[in-house]
Amino acid sequence: MQQMLLNIITNAVDSMENKGILTIDISEIDNDGFLILKIIDTGYGIKEKDKARIFDPFYTTKPIGKGTGLGLSISQAIIERMRGYIEIYSEENIGTEVEIKLPISRGVEENGKL
Repeated sequence: MQQMLLNIITNAVDSMENKGILTIDISEIDNDGFLILKIIDTGYGIKEKDKARIFDPFYTTKPIGKGTGLGLSISQAIIERMRGYIEIYSEENIGTEVEIKLPISRGVEENGKL
C-alpha cells in the first residue's frame, strides 16, 4: 500500500513541476463497501495519445533517468491484489485525478481491529 501511494503521489508532484495543488481525499461509500481514495493534482495532465498506455510496464513519458515506467503498473497490480480498482481521469494542461477503490472488511472494522 505504501509503495502504491508513493508511486502515485510522486507522479503527481513531478507533473506539477514545483508548483500547483495536490489534494488527497479519503471517503467511504457505505453502499458498496469501498474506501475511496482520490489523489488530484493540477499538473500538466496526460496527453490523449498516452492515456491507453499508462499502465503498461516500462512505459514512461519522463526524461531518461527520471522514471522507469513501472510506478503505475506496480500500483495497479497492488490495488488489484487487494481486490480494488484504479481509474485515472486526466485532461492535458489541467491536471489528473487518480481514484482508487479498496474494499473495506466489515468484520475487521466491527471488531475494532485494523
